[in-house]
Amino acid sequence: MTPALQNVQYRTRQFFLAVRPRVSKADLAAVEWVLAGNQAAIALFRQMSPADQRHALAVWRTLQDEGRTHRA
Repeated sequence: MTPALQNVQYRTRQFFLAVRPRVSKADLAAVEWVLAGNQAAIALFRQMSPADQRHALAVWRTLQDEGRTHRA
């Protein structure tokens, strides 16, 4: 796949995730694990818009993919 086609694919996926952001139960469980049960932080995360929650999860997953697994 060419870089241009990869970019189109990435941006298309990004668009649809922004239009209909969803946070699954598995995502919420991951958030609770990462935040180590800190109820104030978890409540703050849940107050975020679904699009912002989705973005935060995407950033976290990118960091994990780069080998950064420390919770902090």
